[in-house]
Amino acid sequence: MSNSNTTNPPTNILAPWLLPRLTNLYTTLPTEQDDSNFEASFLETFAQSAKVVANHEDTTLDALREHIGAGKFAMARADVDFRDVIEIVKEGGGDKEGLVAGFFVVTRDLKFRIRAGPARRSSFNSFSAKIESDTSIPTTLGDRRRVTEFFITLVDYAAPVHFAHPTGAGASTEVKTVRPEDVEQH
Repeated sequence: MSNSNTTNPPTNILAPWLLPRLTNLYTTLPTEQDDSNFEASFLETFAQSAKVVANHEDTTLDALREHIGAGKFAMARADVDFRDVIEIVKEGGGDKEGLVAGFFVVTRDLKFRIRAGPARRSSFNSFSAKIESDTSIPTTLGDRRRVTEFFITLVDYAAPVHFAHPTGAGASTEVKTVRPEDVEQH
């Protein structure tokens, strides 16, 4: 499919603006001071009137904010790994408008431990963001770019727990992966 109003990716103009902002939203530790930093970062990333669709359901910007915040419960640290990111810069929009889409994984280490290692949760996210200049923001406040449409498909999982399982007297140790949902059934 071709769109005559766009340039071909990769242009590497909009992604460097968006990806650090998304990373900051997902990795900021939950403290009182960071809550105000999180809120400021959120408002610097998303337009107040942004359209949000999560898992093919219309939702609100507040629901997205709450989902990201809820994922930080008991979080000790987080990493964000972006993969297969593309961007399309809108012709005539300068370098300020267009689309950024791709996939990212958020891996969170939690404050409690399972066996010898930290409990871990992973969030797998496929996204598409429309970035436009928000004319309601005064130019004196700097960059007016904001995400005006955000489509995300996401799923969260507890990372598997690995237990050593002896196979016999004096035998080597085999590692067995146990998923949390398997443990809960027994």
